[in-house]
Amino acid sequence: MAQKNIVPIKEVYNLQDFFRLLKDVPKNISNTETKIRAIVSAVPALENLLFSNKDKEEVRQILRFLEDLSKQLEDLKEESMDKKFLESFEFYCIFKKILELVRFEHTEEKLKLFRNVLLNSITCPRQKISIVYILNKLESLDIGHFEILKWYKDNKYITPHSIGADYDVIALHSVRADYDTNKTRLKDQVSEYYPSFEKDLDVIGFLDSAPAMDGHKRYFITRLGIELIEFVYRDDIEQNP
Repeated sequence: MAQKNIVPIKEVYNLQDFFRLLKDVPKNISNTETKIRAIVSAVPALENLLFSNKDKEEVRQILRFLEDLSKQLEDLKEESMDKKFLESFEFYCIFKKILELVRFEHTEEKLKLFRNVLLNSITCPRQKISIVYILNKLESLDIGHFEILKWYKDNKYITPHSIGADYDVIALHSVRADYDTNKTRLKDQVSEYYPSFEKDLDVIGFLDSAPAMDGHKRYFITRLGIELIEFVYRDDIEQNP
């Protein structure tokens, strides 16, 4: 009985066809909305999934997201895409949830992470962490939380014994230095809320703490935190496999 419920969704919302078309968007059409809508119309009933019950601004946000996604898909070989997963009800649910989150997200940094989760879900080996869990964390956490976690991973702070007494000062200034000069608001936010963000990440298991070499309690990134960052920061994975 359950299988019968899945088949019609595959037929109506053929996301494998949709993603294949996104890889080869019409280059002779300059208008973003016209371009994406032309692709949507080639897959029956996809219009309803993407745009129903959404106002103009939400639709525009989804169109911008899909345009960025199409640019990233251009670099992917079709054989690297998990076609079986693209046809699954699980992927349909993930895709729909991402669209719902995208239409209410205004920060470019967070939109990029949503895009990366979608791309990784169809190209990378299956993760131990469920993608729905990752999306829930993306929805509930601030971009500053993810930037702090990324800093911990990049600096290999995976055990408290590698962290010295100067850590607190170095951490705060290093995280700030990692931001673009154009992201003043975000830099100020991380400066103000850094200790609170660390505590948040500790509570949900992405950071842990223990006495360091100087006897003070220091945070370090957990295995769960590493797996999360490796999944959502797609560009870093491609550069450092």
